[in-house]
Amino acid sequence: MSDPDNAQFLYFLSVNMTADRINPVIWMQINKIIMDVFASMAVLVYPLAMFVIMVKSPVKMSYYKYFLGAQVTATTSLDVLFMLDNPTVVYPMLVGYVDGPPSRV
Repeated sequence: MSDPDNAQFLYFLSVNMTADRINPVIWMQINKIIMDVFASMAVLVYPLAMFVIMVKSPVKMSYYKYFLGAQVTATTSLDVLFMLDNPTVVYPMLVGYVDGPPSRV
């Protein structure tokens, strides 16, 4: 148990992480990258998801497939909106502002 990597890991676990140790600029850059990756994945999967919901769903799902289609459409639209608008969250408060190309129109 005297492995230096293990000691660093145990130190990392024992540190009391507080909000003042987080660099907000780096955190926002990481958050933006993660949001862009997931939004891109949502746009790529959207046609397949709608095809499966509308065409391949069983007859018993006839009423619910419209709700599923609306939910997938709304979620994908929101992801694209987040990717274009670049929302900025002000940590640790629960406020934010939009700083993307559509906000400069």
